[in-house]
This record gives sequence, structure tokens and C-alpha cells, in this order.
Amino acid sequence: MPTAAEEILAKAPMPTALSSREIRATIGAGVLRRSLFSARTTEQDYLDRLQALLAAFARGESNKADFTKAAQDALGAMGYDPEGEGADWNSMRDRGSEARLALILKTQVGQARSVARKAASAASPDFEFDFPGWELRRGGDRRAPRDWAQRWHAAGEAVGWEGAAKGALVALKGSPIWDALGRGEGGYGDTLGNPYPPFAFNSGMDWFDADRATCARLGLVDEKEPPPSDDELGKELPDEERAALLAWAEAEDLSA
Repeated sequence: MPTAAEEILAKAPMPTALSSREIRATIGAGVLRRSLFSARTTEQDYLDRLQALLAAFARGESNKADFTKAAQDALGAMGYDPEGEGADWNSMRDRGSEARLALILKTQVGQARSVARKAASAASPDFEFDFPGWELRRGGDRRAPRDWAQRWHAAGEAVGWEGAAKGALVALKGSPIWDALGRGEGGYGDTLGNPYPPFAFNSGMDWFDADRATCARLGLVDEKEPPPSDDELGKELPDEERAALLAWAEAEDLSA
């Protein structure tokens, strides 16, 4: 089962001279999900170093301050000067600014943890039956929170509310609404193209497992439906593997 660090290391570093908006407009979401990139960053060596630093953070081997200093040191070693690229010091266009590096850290590690969490859920069919949905709710405060209820409505309308509730930010784990949120249905240009959190840059929204009773109350599943038989599910996880799965999820801090 992949960890967040392994998900980060599986990405292919992608040098690009494009801005964030140009990247989203010209490169397919599938390619972006398999790539590690930073806007207007063309140096392969720096991206390789950034990938290693992100993986170390995801493994718990460093903290945010360690990551920031190491990334800044890597930029300094290659003679990076933000003014030479027309960027103000400590602005978001300054590749060494704390704000930009914090955004990279939050986005890349958040994405990797979401992918790992999906894999963990799918690895246990009985868990998927007991918790068939995700609930989208705030995992971190923001000074100016975006209207996610409005985004949810736009995404739901785009997919005909397939597997998704209208009155709550809850949908089945296989609902196409998650893809629609990541695509920015409704005209949102700050999204990342992912069918998992973070759906947009610097988003404080995360998803949490929604149990069967909640999904039934919202009309997404039948609470009285019996669990699939062993023949339908295949062999369920042995007790020791299930215990290992739960321990792994706790170590990854996937409830955050």
C-alpha cells in the first residue's frame, strides 16, 4: 500500500517555464497528477531536490522550517535571484519565498495523502461498505474562506447529482462530483484538476469518511442493503492486515 512519501516520489519532475494559469490551461489534469512541477521552474536539479525534500517531510523526517531552509539553500546554490526573473522579494512569484514554499508543501503533501487515503479505503471492501462516502468540510481555517457550497452546487449540477447529495457536502466515493470539483465546474480558475483534496490552491477543505447511516439519510445508499457476499468481495483482509492498515492510516495522520 503506497505511503504519501511514495506517492510523491512516484511523480515525474516536470520543468516548465509556464505560469500556474498557463499550466492549468495547456497541460492535461492526468499529466499534472503524475508530475511534480512549480510554476516558472525550469531547473531539473532543483525539482529533483524539491521532490526529495517533500518526501522527507511526508515521512516525518523534517518539519516545515527544515523544508523551507533546504529549498532556499538549493535555490541559492544555483544562483537564483528573484529580481532577475522580474519577481519581488518575498512575493508569490519569488520561488524562495516562505509563502510560495509553504503553498508547494501544503499542496503536494496534501495531494499525496489524499491519494494514499483513497488507496487505503479501497484496500478494505468491508470498510468501503461501512463508509461509502466522503464528506467535504473544513480542515483548516482561512482568513477569507471560499464559498464551497456554491462550488458544490455547480459541480453537482454538472454531473446530474450522480451519487452526490444536494443538501450536504457528501457524496459517494465513486461519484463524479469529485472530478467536477477538481475541474472547477462553474468557471472556477483556481482549481488543481484533482478528484481529491486539495481541490484548489491553498484550500482549507478536506474530506472525511461518511458512514453508511449518513449516506442513507441523504438518499445515496440503502442502509438496509446487506453487505456483499464473500464471493462478490473476494477474500476480505485478514485481521492482522486490517490492523496494519489502521496503524498505517494513523501513522499517515490521514484524519487531518
